Amino acid sequence: MLKYNAAMANALLSLRLPEHSSVELSSIIEKGFFKKDGCELLDYFKESSVGVGLNHFEDQTGYECFVNSIHIDDYVESNWLGNALQFASELLDRWSANLHPEVLQVIVSGDEFGAMVKAHVVRMHEFWLRDNLDEYEDPVLMATSDNRQLNELLSQLGIK
Repeated sequence: MLKYNAAMANALLSLRLPEHSSVELSSIIEKGFFKKDGCELLDYFKESSVGVGLNHFEDQTGYECFVNSIHIDDYVESNWLGNALQFASELLDRWSANLHPEVLQVIVSGDEFGAMVKAHVVRMHEFWLRDNLDEYEDPVLMATSDNRQLNELLSQLGIK
């Protein structure tokens, strides 16, 4: 599934992907995931998430989105949204290549201060975003690992 709001559609019109992935962002993907309390968490954040557990959150999706929250502007100096979309695409590709049985969802959002990518496993009755993405003022995109729609979108736009 691929879904985005009008603000993201507008942002995509002038978007450009970076020529190369950030080394640090790539290392987040390369480290992969680990399981804790039935949740899939990015191994890169394992040490920094030691003090927080599932019991601090309403559900597993909330826990995963808290730990698997990548502030792209912490890793690159410019083109935050382009880097966020490239990172999200590569994260979904890595997830699929490792043949995980669950579907991973990435959420990309941006504003004038930066961009963020969150990742969580899709679960029935657990949601991070509202159904109507146009309720969000800032650009928001949601994509899942069960298809290649994000890669197709970036290719159609001539940016992947």
